[in-house]
Amino acid sequence: MKNKTIIFAAILLPLILLTGCMNISKTYDNADKYTAGNRDITDSISVLNINWSCGSVTVARGSGDSITVRETCKVSLDSEKQVHTWVDGDTLRVQFSASGEVLRGEECDKKLEILVPEGQKFSGIKCEASSADIRISEQLCDELTVDTSSGDIMAEDCATPKISMTASSGDINVMQKAECDLIKCTTSSGEIGVTAETVKELRTDASSGGITCNIASADSVYADTSSGEIKLTFGAVPASTKITASSGDVKVSLPKDSDFKAEISTSSGDFNYTGISLSKSGESYSCGSGTNSISVETSSGDITFNAGN
Repeated sequence: MKNKTIIFAAILLPLILLTGCMNISKTYDNADKYTAGNRDITDSISVLNINWSCGSVTVARGSGDSITVRETCKVSLDSEKQVHTWVDGDTLRVQFSASGEVLRGEECDKKLEILVPEGQKFSGIKCEASSADIRISEQLCDELTVDTSSGDIMAEDCATPKISMTASSGDINVMQKAECDLIKCTTSSGEIGVTAETVKELRTDASSGGITCNIASADSVYADTSSGEIKLTFGAVPASTKITASSGDVKVSLPKDSDFKAEISTSSGDFNYTGISLSKSGESYSCGSGTNSISVETSSGDITFNAGN
């Protein structure tokens, strides 16, 4: 049995080296209803659903009156290997290729661009990818959900009350101007960066990677990393802030006239503060009347509070 395994590996390895990367597109329902190739969508669409494998995905504002779906690739693609779309009622479904199609080498590196007319509003945008960078910009929607196994995610200037970003291996960056109810970012291996003006709830979780957030106003903030530095900058102290870092420093920048009570816990590290006046009672530190709450816990790392504005 061992000899057969060695022979099989010896045959398979040269084939992999010759063909380069290989992608088998996921199988999906109603495959016969999809149209291959680039196209302009003039139908009334309220939901955008994208399933992509490799390369990149960009959803941005366009100048036309229709939703434009375009892909580019370094090599010529047969129709079965091209982007496939289906207008399913008010849902635009976008697939990497025909259902179950096999793509090899440079065929896998496909760049998808979807241009959306100004003023178009979606009830939802959902994008799932296996190994692709994803960028969503200047979109109006009730909910934005992005999930990639391997690749970076960027969401910028999207007017949406709910944002959920998940990357198994990749960085996540969110730049939000409009008021938002929830921003949730999770990555197993990668950095998280969030800049937001007004958000009710911010949740960030990085198993291995740093977290950097610049928030003008928030009700509640949760930041957790197993291995990495956490840096939070607040224009105003949230009503509730919880920060956990297993291995990494925590730096919090806030107004010098802030009002909060902080619970500080570090197994191996120091707590320092500059530019703000704190009174200590046990493991608690108070600033002002202590209305808002901050909890910081780190197993190995320093904790620093400083007056940023």
